Amino acid sequence: MSCAHIVVLCPQPGAPHRPGASGQNRAVNARRITIAVGLTMLVESTLYQAVVPLLPTYSDRFHLSKTGAGLVLAAYPLPTPVIGLLSGLVTPRIGGRRMALAGSALLTVSTLAFALAPNAVVLDLARALQGTAAGVTWAASMAWLSANTPRDRLPRESGIVMGLFSTGAVIGPGVGSFAHATSPLLAFTCLAAVAALTIPLVLRAPAGRTIAPEHSYIRSIGSVLRNRLVLAAIILSVIDPVSLGAIDLLVPRHLHSHGVATWHIGAALMIGAAFGAISGPLAGRRAQRIGPLRVGAGAAIALAIMPALLITGLSDSAQLLLLVAVAPAFTIMATAMYPLSTRGADERGVSHGVVNGVLSVTWATAFAIGSLTTGILADRHGDATTYAIVAVVCASLLATLGIIARGSPQPAAAT
Repeated sequence: MSCAHIVVLCPQPGAPHRPGASGQNRAVNARRITIAVGLTMLVESTLYQAVVPLLPTYSDRFHLSKTGAGLVLAAYPLPTPVIGLLSGLVTPRIGGRRMALAGSALLTVSTLAFALAPNAVVLDLARALQGTAAGVTWAASMAWLSANTPRDRLPRESGIVMGLFSTGAVIGPGVGSFAHATSPLLAFTCLAAVAALTIPLVLRAPAGRTIAPEHSYIRSIGSVLRNRLVLAAIILSVIDPVSLGAIDLLVPRHLHSHGVATWHIGAALMIGAAFGAISGPLAGRRAQRIGPLRVGAGAAIALAIMPALLITGLSDSAQLLLLVAVAPAFTIMATAMYPLSTRGADERGVSHGVVNGVLSVTWATAFAIGSLTTGILADRHGDATTYAIVAVVCASLLATLGIIARGSPQPAAAT
């Protein structure tokens, strides 16, 4: 950490925002951190989405089965459970900005390794390193943001970050289509150069307030897991990867087998992500009015319905439209998820780094298991049966969300 930056000791997370010069300075600092975190998220989501339309290409190049293609997807979140927990533990000691800097550097190196991958093993290892960088970003960087943002502004700042995340999802399929038309080496080397540009952005953002360390990390995790709002956020973080893990793996392969061009698949993902980029800030404002729990539940219902629709054997055009609908639903749900979890952490008196680490662990575990299980089920029983199982799991999670939400206070927005 540069000596030129002064660490400002501010009130505990969730303290009311007081107008005045200090409040204005904190809002300005929060926006600078939002931009640094959001642009790192943009690169991270570009990396993930660039691979989705390329899965058929890599399957042909490296002779991958559906299970092997599922492993390419699953390699990304596999290290995140450990990374998420470690980030929550280490961030208060090292500092949010330093952790964000480490994430940006690792993102750059792993993307270059992915560009140079000569076989499936190196490809999977590079994806795992990218997932490690993403785990740091989601757990530590979001804790850095939430610790330096007044509570009444957090839904809006989260919406901006999720909007930038979705902007990366707009760019990603285009990068994948470009890689298909030229070469993965050229496309991902350029993306590694863009990832390197996030390093000075993080350095220029203020270090901000220190994140209070937890005296008993395991006890703090147990404490937040007894909070209804945190549990609701966890359910949302599981519905997303269970549904999207099946859609991202199976729909592009199905369309490719039916002769749909890779750029058509990439275009559908790009259009959907464009809607997602718009919906993030809008969802943040909506969450401030009616509460993030209602906003997140609506998006979760949409994600749960999508696999059920695919059971019926939708036409190729309908499946392309479904790819368009995926990104806005995810963006809206993620926008609601972080205000929910941080409000629950405040109620328990627990650091935001802890609860963000918990969310990263649950999301990554669900994504890794979901992607691998989807590939195995699809190889053995076919796509329709796989979608039916995913739909049942999502419906069960929605029912659990309803039980948890019943009687929970609506964390609304700003008064």
